Amino acid sequence: EGAALDLGYLPVSTTESLVPDFNLAIEAGLAQPSPQGIYYPYDGRLLAAVRDAEGRVRGFYGRARPGLDEVKWTAPAAVHYRRAVRLFGWPAQPMSGVRHVAVVEGPLDAVALHAAQPARALQSFATCGSPSLQQVGLVHGAATAWGARLWLIYDGDEGGREAAATWLLHTKELRLPVPAVVRLPHGDPAEVVAEVGWSGFLALM
Repeated sequence: EGAALDLGYLPVSTTESLVPDFNLAIEAGLAQPSPQGIYYPYDGRLLAAVRDAEGRVRGFYGRARPGLDEVKWTAPAAVHYRRAVRLFGWPAQPMSGVRHVAVVEGPLDAVALHAAQPARALQSFATCGSPSLQQVGLVHGAATAWGARLWLIYDGDEGGREAAATWLLHTKELRLPVPAVVRLPHGDPAEVVAEVGWSGFLALM
């Protein structure tokens, strides 16, 4: 299941052993110089691969264990990674049988919705930041091609509301159909689905 979700884990000190040339590691975006020496931002993190519109992996999202660190993004310079035009959860192959497409803020929200479903009828994409015109056009095009309904399920805080508003403004600019917007009572989709279960989440939708 982890492989299907593009998830993995990199143990501490792994990057240095795999790429002992730290100049090469820095160039590839796997390491960063710091006053304390070389910092390996992916080590000890849950990793989520981020794909482009062709399904190619273009970067990684790294999340430390809860309580230890904030979410970290790193940008492999060698592939000119720009998170504004990438989406977590983008399939390597065209999808079929998807009735709903949901856009959320972070990869772990997308994973939580995927894992909670008894049947895989919903595909979740994470924008991981303020949505861009490219993302909006890409997701709307996919939902239309798949015959699926599009939902915005951003966090129930001010940042989530601002991100949803940005998405809707881009929708208007591109002259696309308005998606359904789910207003969460609090927290993020992962927290809400853990609290109310999948049936309760569907009731919110």
